[in-house]
Amino acid sequence: MNSKSITIRQAVSEDIDALLDLDRLFCEERQTMLDSVYRNMEAPLPKESLMDRVCGPDFKAFVAEHGNIIVGYLIARIKEHNLPGRGVEKEGHVCDLFVIKEFRNQGIASILYNQAGQWFDEAGCAFEGLTVYSSNPALNLYTKWGFNSFSINMRKVRKKTWLPEDV
Repeated sequence: MNSKSITIRQAVSEDIDALLDLDRLFCEERQTMLDSVYRNMEAPLPKESLMDRVCGPDFKAFVAEHGNIIVGYLIARIKEHNLPGRGVEKEGHVCDLFVIKEFRNQGIASILYNQAGQWFDEAGCAFEGLTVYSSNPALNLYTKWGFNSFSINMRKVRKKTWLPEDV
């Protein structure tokens, strides 16, 4: 398989069921990256939320297809920040990026990312951002794309009332 057999297009509402299936796989992978204390904080997106991301005005979703099967997706949005004395600044944000294991390392994520980048350029975004777990193997890919650490979000557990019994 190579990226030449992949078609990239903007997602449509008819893709929701396939995207829900991929989001469940994505969630399972994210859970393996987390310490057991935090695993229950990850959950697949509800159908309504995913529909907002695919069809809503603030987001764009792109899918990678092999034949008629969706093998990856990227969801992006544009955020506006009001900066004192500088006005509004736009930031393109990669919300979700997932390619199923059998199709990784073929450039599909980069092709999806380039589609989002075109949208960010058209919208006049000054910056791009994404949030990634520190244990995510995709960190190397994001660094290759020119992303670097901007801030660090740290967390510790204070109350264990929300944790499952077996943790």
